[in-house]
Amino acid sequence: MLYHVPEPLLAIREARRVLRPGGRFAAAVNLAETMPLINDVVSAVLAAHGFERADSAGLISVDADNLPGMFDVVFSEREVITVKSALVFHEPEPIIAYCLTLLTLGGVPAESAEREPVEADLDAEIRRRFADLGGVWRDPKAYIVCVAAK
Repeated sequence: MLYHVPEPLLAIREARRVLRPGGRFAAAVNLAETMPLINDVVSAVLAAHGFERADSAGLISVDADNLPGMFDVVFSEREVITVKSALVFHEPEPIIAYCLTLLTLGGVPAESAEREPVEADLDAEIRRRFADLGGVWRDPKAYIVCVAAK
């Protein structure tokens, strides 16, 4: 969750400082192409209601492109492991629950008067797409893990 830290490089330096000799530190971040189906449905519903999704929402950008370089500044050696898999859902409710948590990033806070119609449309659109997929939602999930030792 380094993208929640005001100074990610400082956090990585602190992790190295507190490691014992031989201790290992790992950090993971999603690749840009992760969860395209979820990202598309949330963006489409937000756009239909005049909102624009802002995933970074004031967070420091830590991603698969720059995390290895941050490790290089702090550690003499590091390994990058790429993991590609998928999130597989056999019912729409977990997808809906997760997507509802993303609405605030789209500028629709929970207390907003506009929230209820956006939630209703998001629910309906996910159920429609889920049915179109034949009752199995398979969303590619990819991330990297950077690992380094002291």
